[in-house]
Amino acid sequence: MVSLTRREQDLLHRYQQFYLALVEGRRLPPVTEHERLWVRWRRMTRDRNVRVIMRRMGPDDPPGRADAHHPG
Repeated sequence: MVSLTRREQDLLHRYQQFYLALVEGRRLPPVTEHERLWVRWRRMTRDRNVRVIMRRMGPDDPPGRADAHHPG
């Protein structure tokens, strides 16, 4: 698994409002070092979340089956 460097972690912490503007769509990525980091970090967290979901489903569960147990 890819992890953030110490510098990247520091940037995320220091420039939280900047990254929030990216999330809210008030700013468009990726032009600066910060924006490229944001795209990379979001991709990492998305990929990690997908892996967690797939592990919870188990090898025999088809993709739509988890929703069938919990009607909307």
